[in-house]
Amino acid sequence: MAYADDVLRLYAKLISAVQPRRWALPTFNTFSLELTLAILRAATAERAPMVLEISERSMQFGGGEPFVSAVSKLAAAAEVPVALHYDHGETPELVRAAMQMPFSSVMLAYEPAQSLPRNVAAARGIVRTAHRRHVSVQGEVGHVTGPKDHWRLPTSWLTDPDDAAAYVAATRVDSLSVSVGNRHGVAAGSVQLDWPRLAAIRRAVDLPLVLHGGSGLRMSNYSRAVKAGISIINFDTDLRFAFGSELRRNLRQQRDLLDPRRPIERAAAAVERVVRGKIRACGASGRAAAVH
Repeated sequence: MAYADDVLRLYAKLISAVQPRRWALPTFNTFSLELTLAILRAATAERAPMVLEISERSMQFGGGEPFVSAVSKLAAAAEVPVALHYDHGETPELVRAAMQMPFSSVMLAYEPAQSLPRNVAAARGIVRTAHRRHVSVQGEVGHVTGPKDHWRLPTSWLTDPDDAAAYVAATRVDSLSVSVGNRHGVAAGSVQLDWPRLAAIRRAVDLPLVLHGGSGLRMSNYSRAVKAGISIINFDTDLRFAFGSELRRNLRQQRDLLDPRRPIERAAAAVERVVRGKIRACGASGRAAAVH
């Protein structure tokens, strides 16, 4: 089956195909073609729908718009449905620029230093433009901490259920990123989620909820997050860790290396194994047929 005919609408199809509390749509950050191909091989092997996402930093690392175009073409040629998402747009200007590229969806990050009305106003403008172009919008209420924040997580950065309800009603975003103790840049399952807060958010809003920082969860907590109302889970750190550690191991063993392709292939294979595990943990294996 070909999924390239309606690329811009594909993200909307994917999130509408997710069965709430039964499985989640796995989403994987990429910063290179080698990583992209590894992720796509894993999704194909698992017969899983999924999302490739590119942050602003990763886009610039990969080469800008030509990199996005190449990833989009690889996604469109996949044997399973793969949408392309612009991750964590820090300003409306960056998000509008991303909408000139072949992204199925874009994310506008929440600015915790600004008021809720200011964040709502920024998101409403993005939604109006995006929906005219059949691009989905992921909004955010709260702020997911990470290395650049020195791991600070004040209570004000956690998603308030009432604020989430007001934001969703005013902006008409298609999905919502939440901050419930999840963290960027954390591996090895060290994160504890605020389950009561997540349950309250789920009661307050009726649209797909997104969990960033998925690498930090214990494997057993993915199914719990899905049952609690998470529809989309993002992964990045575990992929980079797998790629980097396998690459270092191979390079140490081949000090006279002339051709780097073999160690890169082995590093990509390590990523593929991690991605397959995450897909299964999300309950997404075999779900490609659910997307029409």
